[in-house]
Amino acid sequence: MIPSIDNSKVAILMGTYQGSEFILEQLESFKSQTYKNWILYVSDDGSTDDTIAKIERFSTENELNASIFRGPQKGFVSNFLSLLSRVDTNVDYYSLSDQDDVWHSDKLERAVKWLASQPADKPALYCSRTHIINSKGESLGYSASFNGKPSFNNALIQNIGGGNTMVLNQAARNAINNAGIVDVVSHDWWIYILIAGVGGVIHYDENPTLDYRQHASNIIGFDSASKRRFSKLRDLLQGQTRVWNAAHIVALEKNLALLTAESQKKFNWFKKIHNANFFIRNFYYFRLRLYRPQFIDNLGIFLLVQLKRI
Repeated sequence: MIPSIDNSKVAILMGTYQGSEFILEQLESFKSQTYKNWILYVSDDGSTDDTIAKIERFSTENELNASIFRGPQKGFVSNFLSLLSRVDTNVDYYSLSDQDDVWHSDKLERAVKWLASQPADKPALYCSRTHIINSKGESLGYSASFNGKPSFNNALIQNIGGGNTMVLNQAARNAINNAGIVDVVSHDWWIYILIAGVGGVIHYDENPTLDYRQHASNIIGFDSASKRRFSKLRDLLQGQTRVWNAAHIVALEKNLALLTAESQKKFNWFKKIHNANFFIRNFYYFRLRLYRPQFIDNLGIFLLVQLKRI
């Protein structure tokens, strides 16, 4: 059954920590959404500034329905994943949010319109490109575009959408909760891997839906193209990509029963690419056909396989 967009309720799930400086701009962008049927849940991970006081005051002044939880204080991954398991299930969609972005007014409307076109019993994930701004709100450009087809083969080696752009349906939320809290580099990459692995449908919107604020306190940020290329080379040489993949392998091993039979097969091939000798690695690399949309990125993946850095 496909739900009606008019009756769909959205839970905005915002993780916070020492976010006082920009929190009001984020809240104002919630208030300015063209799609009005939403409720706010906040998980604060131990802020000692007035982040929570500002949220409470804003909610009271604007008559917003907001619930605030104490986060697990084990990092942003656990904060977001735990929040997904704590919120009221009497909603249709779940929109993840950072504390310092500025949402475009049609962000929720765009996401809900697509999600409402999908069967409610099939895990569905919406994500998008972002517009990058600095601490003063000045434009720094856009996040890298993704022009490929979202899939498990891609998700194993690339995250295509920031968590701050992600909106999911109830079936996707249930899959994430069934997998539990996992120790991975980022919750958004894990969500992409998992939803793809369980046979869900994923939509990447080329149109930016928010202004992502890049500043000194960001955990994961945006850099120039040249810096990103240098960072990828550094990660290759230092084995950082292999560390991230190892964490994903552990998390997926614990949740094999959730994956489709096809995804289980591909995951077993991926483990051989990660662990096996040179000849076996290459055999399963060509069999699995891991991919990124850009040729230069695929060349980098090939080199990672040769160096056993996947």
